[in-house]
Amino acid sequence: MTEDAFKQLYRELIEAAIIGTYQKKELLFRDSRRPNLRIYMYREPNHKRPHVHVYFGEAEASVCIKTRETLAGSMSEKLLRPSTQWVAKHEASLLTAWNEIQLGTKPELLWP
Repeated sequence: MTEDAFKQLYRELIEAAIIGTYQKKELLFRDSRRPNLRIYMYREPNHKRPHVHVYFGEAEASVCIKTRETLAGSMSEKLLRPSTQWVAKHEASLLTAWNEIQLGTKPELLWP
């Protein structure tokens, strides 16, 4: 991924009020327009399919980055749709972030 692509992702994520915790190796996206919507990416060495964890209030689901299918959990389509659209828009960047997080590194531009 180019530095320009990382910077663009960084700007878009900042607009969504990102919070990242370095020690836990997690990536958290929180949309200020939908405060109940949270998207996490964890370091999970035993998981082979790149995915994100979506939480909307009490509902939760794991969503495959490549196919946007629900891998675990359950969430209504109405709640899941904004997240899957965001994942689709940022698929390449999320896959790069997934690989780096699984290796124990992070795209440093995501954490100022």
